[in-house]
Amino acid sequence: MKTDRGQPCPCPPQEVLSAWHDGEMKDPQIERHLGECEPCRDLVDYYRRVDLTLSGLMQTDAGLADRIIGKCRCAEQEPPLFSRIFFQAAPALRYAAAGIAVAAVVAALVTTGSRRASLQTAATEDPQTEQPTMAHTPSQPALEPATLLPSDLTPVSTGLAQRGIRSGLAVWRPADAGIAGQVSHVWVVKDLQMPQIRHLLQHAFPDESWETCSQANSLKALIGDHRLQQLVDFMDGQGWALLSPALPQPRMGNQTEFSGRHISYCLNFVTQ
Repeated sequence: MKTDRGQPCPCPPQEVLSAWHDGEMKDPQIERHLGECEPCRDLVDYYRRVDLTLSGLMQTDAGLADRIIGKCRCAEQEPPLFSRIFFQAAPALRYAAAGIAVAAVVAALVTTGSRRASLQTAATEDPQTEQPTMAHTPSQPALEPATLLPSDLTPVSTGLAQRGIRSGLAVWRPADAGIAGQVSHVWVVKDLQMPQIRHLLQHAFPDESWETCSQANSLKALIGDHRLQQLVDFMDGQGWALLSPALPQPRMGNQTEFSGRHISYCLNFVTQ
């Protein structure tokens, strides 16, 4: 991109390149600039690889919807267990069961009528006999729903804006929130394999014991919450992008409440 005098213009901001990549704006000057500026072309290509990676993570197995619908239809067609036993039994057993049920209802009605007659007779013979009354329980005032003010919330930054990755989801968390007992984060790394990542973390945090999770490209460790904040800041300093909104977040230690407890932390890595 050049000025009218032929001098090169500064590169467009990352927000402008990201908007152009998402199709939110059209500018022929940006297209001409991308044809001349290799760093800007690499940045737009990075946006494209991140989109492909995220779309691959959200894909489901082929035929999943059909299998779910089939399971629901089978559940609707199958009658309850009691109905199957009752209607498949011999006629004599069905009639006997119906007779027992009718006899139980009649006995309950007779018992209730006898008790009412006894109470009325006692009240007639002794007028001073107090009639049983129901205990009155004072009604409790209805609870009003809690009001959540904007000042009670703190915006959570995923660290993607600094790398030009646009996020259409605004994440909010209560102010002075602490770290949950179990945290799972998804990190986007570039040109790194799992052995290299594990070696880097063990070298930077030798006191922690890193284990492999059940899923591929994942690690887990039991680590103190304050130490976990330092780990997140360290990985952010390596140029890795955090996609998960759960605390802790990079460079937000002064806004996070620490209790000193240990956190079960799981790291999931995807490549650009």
